[in-house]
Amino acid sequence: MRVLHVLASNKFSGAENVVCQIINMFVGDIDMAYCSPDGQISEELKKQHIKYISLQKFNSRSIRNVVKKYKPDIIHAHDVKAIIFSALAVRSSIPLIGHIHVNEPRMRRFSLKSFLFFVFAKYCRHIFWVSKSSLEQYIFRKRANSKSSVLQNIINIKKVVEGINKQEKIYDIVYLGRLTEAKNPLRLIEIIRSYVVYHKTAKVVIIGDGEMMEQVKNFINKSKLETNIELKGYINNPYQIVSQSKAMLMSSIFEGTPMCALESMALGVPVVTTKTDGMKDIIKNGYNGFLYDTNEEAVKYLENIIKTDGNKFEINCKAFSKSYNDVEKYKKELGEIYKLGRKHGRN
Repeated sequence: MRVLHVLASNKFSGAENVVCQIINMFVGDIDMAYCSPDGQISEELKKQHIKYISLQKFNSRSIRNVVKKYKPDIIHAHDVKAIIFSALAVRSSIPLIGHIHVNEPRMRRFSLKSFLFFVFAKYCRHIFWVSKSSLEQYIFRKRANSKSSVLQNIINIKKVVEGINKQEKIYDIVYLGRLTEAKNPLRLIEIIRSYVVYHKTAKVVIIGDGEMMEQVKNFINKSKLETNIELKGYINNPYQIVSQSKAMLMSSIFEGTPMCALESMALGVPVVTTKTDGMKDIIKNGYNGFLYDTNEEAVKYLENIIKTDGNKFEINCKAFSKSYNDVEKYKKELGEIYKLGRKHGRN
């Protein structure tokens, strides 16, 4: 069997990480290729020895040309744009599986994006949704219900923790992720600024890059937090730094089931996060982190974690991670849909 994974982005972030994990877990069982516009992602795929087919332009014609050469049995398209262009490229000639990785606000109301997905979802044999709420809150969910299932993200714990050297906690707070509007990094800085008022020597590390990097730098300077915050930019393997932190802080406007939160807990680091989508399913207040509404709450919860015996949260996070991240179950669920799609074959 051959599966072509189609993505519209050329960066390495949450959804891209999920796809890499899927490809790696099926090595030796299914021939898979990663297809997207060329960019930063190519470096990551090379390191992971993943077959990569780059696109000069992301459109239906380019995808159609790749399909002719690669001859996949199934196309697994990730997020709305990739699903639409993949459907335009092959219509019903090749089984198409859709995968929605985030509960975006535009999908919860009538918008061009939600309507186009409504139109092109008919070409999908199956649609995976990253969380229960992402499916339930989709405005045209009745159209998608019969061919949908929830597939929450997981991580391979072994790959996250391998090579980690147990060292002292040198950072109070860590952020790991893209610096984009959806992640709301300026609010992140506001919370850190409020925390530093009471904890002058607090150390914070921000790992990631994105279109808001300059805004973040300027806001840090304006807030006079240069001595408190280290901006690391994109790091290929950030896990050692995360493991040296007492708490992960997230301020996202919307999410799916973010990989950074799962990775953080696998390393024993609790998560303080906004009450977004999949986070409400995995964070239990006072156990493996906290969910907050206001900036004041976020500061209070950070203080709670940092002042508490860190060993308590570390044990809880690792226990949750071990029970939650069932790779074999995830692989089986995906594999069954692939087999079903292949069985139905091309129209």
